[in-house]
Amino acid sequence: MLRYWLLLILFCAHNSLALQLVPIADDQTKNITISAYELSRIFVKGDRIQNARGLEGAYILTKDSGQGQIYVKPTSSYQQKPFNLFLTTEQGHNYNLFITAQGLPGQDIELKPNTPSKEAVSWEKSSAYSQVLVKLITNMVNGDAPEGYAVLDTGKKEKSVRYDQFIVKLQKTYRGNHLYGEVLLVQNQCNYPINLSETIFYQAGTRAIALLRTNIPAEGQTMLFRVMGDE
Repeated sequence: MLRYWLLLILFCAHNSLALQLVPIADDQTKNITISAYELSRIFVKGDRIQNARGLEGAYILTKDSGQGQIYVKPTSSYQQKPFNLFLTTEQGHNYNLFITAQGLPGQDIELKPNTPSKEAVSWEKSSAYSQVLVKLITNMVNGDAPEGYAVLDTGKKEKSVRYDQFIVKLQKTYRGNHLYGEVLLVQNQCNYPINLSETIFYQAGTRAIALLRTNIPAEGQTMLFRVMGDE
């Protein structure tokens, strides 16, 4: 019985600390839910909130200037009425949150940028063009984000592209100013090994491409990294 209650307490604690991940693009409006009675934390991945503005009297807001995040709670008059909150970040992003309060514990809300920031322009000009391509491929292989880039996980949303012997599925995208990176999973559908080359995956606009390995065992897989650019 003691073990049952311990597991139940841990489960409830885990749920109360669940993180809301909210992909958002510049000048886009997103619906989010906060606690009606407790402070909820809002922050931007890889960035800092600089300003937050909304209808006066609709909310109580506390800024954490050191971390670049805010804590917000509706006033008693807006515990059952939605309101807008407009955010500006240090990297020049502008977001509009349409906020609804519910009888929930305080929420952790992470805004994940869908669009690159102005820092991406500087990063792409930091080295010779060929070196920038190599650096972007290296970042994608290591799972790092170049400065100012927006990194998006596609997960199960993206459909697979089928070839004769294998399928390809987009896993993640890196959005910069003039460059666009793709991380793709390549799965061998055969019961024997196959050999591939980067040229198979060339498309118009391809600037750089790399396979993690060219020999894929039976029913095995590898990763493909491709950089696209403006025409």
